[in-house]
Amino acid sequence: SSMGTVFTLLGALILAISPSSVFHSRYAIHEQFLLFCSLWFAFAVYRWANEYKPGLLLHAGAALGLIIATKETFIILLFSLFFA
Repeated sequence: SSMGTVFTLLGALILAISPSSVFHSRYAIHEQFLLFCSLWFAFAVYRWANEYKPGLLLHAGAALGLIIATKETFIILLFSLFFA
C-alpha cells in the first residue's frame, strides 16, 4: 500500500538525520551503510512476499550482496531479520 511506502521512507529519513545516529556514524561509517542495506533488503523481501514481482528479488539480492560485503557478522543480521 502507498501508506506503508510513505511510512517506510519517513522512518528512513528520520533515522538518517537522527542526532544519535549521526554522532555514532563518525566512529563506524560502515554501520550506516549496513543499516541502509538491511532496510532495503527487508523492504524488498516484504514487498516480494506481497506482490511476487521478480524485480524485487533482484533488489533483495543486491541488498544481500552489499550486506555480506559490508560486515563479516552479517549472519547475525540475517538471523534477526528471519525472526522479525
